[in-house]
Amino acid sequence: MANFKTHLLAGAGMGAFGYLIWKKVRKEPISLDGLLGASVGSALFAILPDSLEPAIHPIHRAIFHSLIVGSIIEEIARRKLKDARISPNKKIFWLIFALGYGSHLFLDGLTKKGLPILNK
Repeated sequence: MANFKTHLLAGAGMGAFGYLIWKKVRKEPISLDGLLGASVGSALFAILPDSLEPAIHPIHRAIFHSLIVGSIIEEIARRKLKDARISPNKKIFWLIFALGYGSHLFLDGLTKKGLPILNK
């Protein structure tokens, strides 16, 4: 089972990865500030599900750990990334948010308990 530290590290890694791919695709220079910001931001988003639904007992996975909420977040991010009216800074925010939050759900989904589709 992924713990707090694992979620933080996976989120940070996904944020760094997303930032580097974003910059490569856009043919923009990579900055240390941007890389660190994306890593820290994504790490914080990766612990968000457990912040909203603390793991105080084995049955803590409810709505914020659900496949439905994860799918909604991914769909919002996908739409924001395709929207020409949205600034690049807002697009990278949505990318980093989706990668961090998604990394948490992915890791929890690998456990024996898995993830609920939607649980109240």
